[in-house]
Amino acid sequence: TMTHKTFVIDTNVLLHDPKALMQFPRHHVLIPVAVLEELDKMKRLPNELGKNARETIRLLDSLKTVGTGNLHTGVKLDNGAVVRVQ
Repeated sequence: TMTHKTFVIDTNVLLHDPKALMQFPRHHVLIPVAVLEELDKMKRLPNELGKNARETIRLLDSLKTVGTGNLHTGVKLDNGAVVRVQ
């Protein structure tokens, strides 16, 4: 059987690649609440970082309808990953 790893995603990862959340098939992806707060501050920037912050926020928002579950208990994605905010 395969063991599930837990990846804790940092703000910098998401600012570099907003789709990074989707790059961990069959694993658990954890997003600290502090990351959401930082993204919220960064989304107003008129540059690439602001654009990526907005894209990440939209992606997280869309997970409510994409997978099963919620961001507090974990959203199971089609690729088998589970994304959760803690």
